[in-house]
Amino acid sequence: MYFGDRMDSAKAEILGMEAQEMVPFAVFRMGLEACFLILKVLLMFEFAIGTHVLEADRQTPEHDRHISNVIARSVLRRDGYACQNCGWSHEEWNRSDPRHLELHHIKPISQGGESVAENLVTLCNICHDEIHKKVK
Repeated sequence: MYFGDRMDSAKAEILGMEAQEMVPFAVFRMGLEACFLILKVLLMFEFAIGTHVLEADRQTPEHDRHISNVIARSVLRRDGYACQNCGWSHEEWNRSDPRHLELHHIKPISQGGESVAENLVTLCNICHDEIHKKVK
């Protein structure tokens, strides 16, 4: 099967799908022609579906940000299941509130910090994002 046949086959398969099956909403909004162009590029390089194409050939170095469940539970319990910056907790949650609790490395992994209770603090995702915006 040459490239044109594969493209026609993939295009026919996409056209036969329901929109919600085809691609995530953001890609769907680009329109079918944009999807076909992306598919054409992927097929040209024979990438598997789901492959990410980078703008530049550079990867962030490997690191381990994994926090064990035992440590995560102990930090959340220590911090009273509340954001240590603004005090938000799940008791204040409602359907329109997008917040949830996250664990933040006080000394970043990239600077030699570890995933230990002494280096972790509980923050809501809003405060966590603000802290990381300031760091950049």
